[in-house]
Amino acid sequence: MAMLTLIFSALPQGASAEEQTVELATKEGELVTLDEIPADMQASFIMEGFTDEDEFFLSTVFQTDTSTQENTGRNLLKTKVNVVTLAGSTKRQNATTAYTKYLIKSNNSPLISANTKVTLGNTVSTMSSVLIYGKPNAFNGGVYSNYNGKSKYFTVKAVSQVTTGMGPVSAWKTIGGVTLGK
Repeated sequence: MAMLTLIFSALPQGASAEEQTVELATKEGELVTLDEIPADMQASFIMEGFTDEDEFFLSTVFQTDTSTQENTGRNLLKTKVNVVTLAGSTKRQNATTAYTKYLIKSNNSPLISANTKVTLGNTVSTMSSVLIYGKPNAFNGGVYSNYNGKSKYFTVKAVSQVTTGMGPVSAWKTIGGVTLGK
C-alpha cells in the first residue's frame, strides 16, 4: 500500500493519473552488479556464464491501469499497479559475436510481447521481436550481434519495449562494451 501512496503523491497539482502513467512507463535503466539483480534473475545469468565481472542493466518501470481512473483520491487508491523489471547484460561469445541476454518480469499483468534492439557503437544493430506464448509473468531472451570487420571496441546500447496486459513500457541503457572483429 505504501507503493501506491508514493506513486500517486508524485502527481503534480492538476495533473491526472493518466498523464502521469506516460511518464512512469518509460525509464532509463541503471548499471548494476550481479548482486544487485533480484535473486531469481541472478540464477539465469549465472547459468549462461555471466559473472560478477560483467556489467548489468536493471530497470524497474511502474504501470497503472488507466481504464477506470478518475481524478479522485478514492478511485486512484483502487487503481491496479504493475511493476515490470528488465535486466540484461552483454558478453563476447567469440571474435565476431556478442550475446546480449535479457530477462523481463511483470508482477501483476501477463507479458504479451518484447521488442529488443541491441546496437554496437553506431554501426551494428540487431533486433529481436518476440510474441510471448502463454502470457507468462517472466521471460528470458537474447540477441546475438555480429561484426566481421577490423577489430574494434563497441559500446553496447540496449532498447527494449515490452507489452503487458496493461500496455507498453520501455527501457534503455548503454551496457558497457565489447571488442569484436578480426
